Amino acid sequence: MTLVRYLSREIGLPIIAAAFALTVLGLGLDLLESAPKVIDQPDGGGILRYAGLRVPGIALSVAPIALLAGATIGFLRLGVRSELTIMRAVGLGIRGVLKRLIPLCLVFGAALHLLVEFAAPAAGRVLTAEYGDVIESSTPGHASDLWARTHTELIRIGDIEAEGTVIIGVTVFRLDDDGQIFERLDATEARHDQGTWTLVGVQRRTVDGGPAESLSSLDLTASLTPSQVMGLLDPSDTIRAAEARAVLRGSALQQRAPSFYEVRAQRAWAAVALPFVMLLLAAPAGLTARRDSRGTRLAVAGILLGFCFLAVDGVAVALGERGVIAAAPAVWMAPALFAMLGLWILLLAEG
Repeated sequence: MTLVRYLSREIGLPIIAAAFALTVLGLGLDLLESAPKVIDQPDGGGILRYAGLRVPGIALSVAPIALLAGATIGFLRLGVRSELTIMRAVGLGIRGVLKRLIPLCLVFGAALHLLVEFAAPAAGRVLTAEYGDVIESSTPGHASDLWARTHTELIRIGDIEAEGTVIIGVTVFRLDDDGQIFERLDATEARHDQGTWTLVGVQRRTVDGGPAESLSSLDLTASLTPSQVMGLLDPSDTIRAAEARAVLRGSALQQRAPSFYEVRAQRAWAAVALPFVMLLLAAPAGLTARRDSRGTRLAVAGILLGFCFLAVDGVAVALGERGVIAAAPAVWMAPALFAMLGLWILLLAEG
């Protein structure tokens, strides 16, 4: 247990320091551009609140690099001080060291999961609501051909007013139980009141190609709510896995293709595996000595592989969200591939 605490401290503290430094750097660069806009807000500013809301998103962005850089520094220090050499001499190989770092990886993995699943989405929504002009998001009343899908409708929205209770220029494609369109409603305006949408200036068409029917108004009980309409104006891609699963079950509004939500439903759990992958790539850096450059070369190779992992993971997730590849390979392919690659390099270097 003493060795577990010692190794966790020697590897964990550089990771925390790297994460703190990179987050502060990212926040500073963000504030250089956004601070004047925040101060000019009608409420007189709130620079500290803005900075606090930006921290989760920035921390999430820099976390992979912090894990890679911090772990590499930690292993290099252990190698230069010959501590790993001594451990190997008494029968504790680098694999034994990594086993004793599993609790540390679990702690960092749990922290990343909480960041992905709760902190970053919550902060992003507040940022959009309170600092929409600063982060250059869409603003209410200026939507342009937004699309949303519920279990019973496919809806095109032209413009939004009155906190989502009024839609100017709306088209509703009504769906049957098989998800097929059986009716189209074009309206100049839609107003929401007590769970019912009233469409004004309606052109009603069926899929059989018959003539359009003109109606001055039509009441439509749609599952789309004003709060969901306002949510369409949020450009953030950061959603919770629980929200993605709700969309896939048909109990929440669908704004994107199903493949997007299938990937996001698994993405938060893939964050738990990230510390394990980065530590495997960084571990060969510890196989060095005070006057040996081998560890430095291995450290550079590990860092390059870490950035390759981030690139491959980003491409795979993007392809998965667009439905080019299935969700499971998109989310887990890069972590599995680079974990095996890191372990292979480690075994070769140790041998």
